[in-house]
Amino acid sequence: MASRISDITALISHCRKSIIQIEEHYNQSLKNTSISMELKIEIKSLFENLRSILDYLAHDIKDQFCQAPESKERFYFPIFRDRKTFEARMSEWFPGLQKSAPKMWKYLETIQPYYHDQQWLGYFNAINNENKHDHLIEQIMKTSREVRATSGDSRVSWKPGSVNFGKGVKIQGVPVDPATQLPVAHPSQNVEQITWVDFLFEGINVSALLIMKSAIDGIDDISSNVYSIIDETSAG
Repeated sequence: MASRISDITALISHCRKSIIQIEEHYNQSLKNTSISMELKIEIKSLFENLRSILDYLAHDIKDQFCQAPESKERFYFPIFRDRKTFEARMSEWFPGLQKSAPKMWKYLETIQPYYHDQQWLGYFNAINNENKHDHLIEQIMKTSREVRATSGDSRVSWKPGSVNFGKGVKIQGVPVDPATQLPVAHPSQNVEQITWVDFLFEGINVSALLIMKSAIDGIDDISSNVYSIIDETSAG
């Protein structure tokens, strides 16, 4: 088990270094308005390394708590879309776990992506499977605009097109020009028009870079919690 902990520590460290380089390449890609094949491969490698960490965790959990004979069926770290599937597959992949280590079983259930604050794990799994079984998942560039009006300590922001200001509307006491949909120039107010540019994995309306950073932090946290429960259960 110690060797797997060492492997996981090394992989997490490598992933944290990799994301720095990936982010640099992303920034360059934003200028080029396209994702290079080299960057796609870097991202694929990152996801594979993170997936390996979860696989190591799955093996350590099974080795520690599941005494039933090994099945020929492959098993993985549990990531499921609903609780019913989780319970069914867990009994196959990790027989006896709920009885031998109820705290571990409960923890694994609480991190499933059907919980809103764990959606990142579902995104990670979908992207990893797509990269592994089909092709390097496509990414698209998304551009969005925001207008910010600042007056003293007050700030108001909106997305052009999401609202339509008519005659007589004021923002922070400054009239809005219906023709431009912007406040008229006034010394008491600073108006900024900001264009946000980001890349998204195809079919997932979340920043690709944010998903990767969330996956690194999340899997690092899962690893720490899994081994903490293993140590606690073994000591008890």
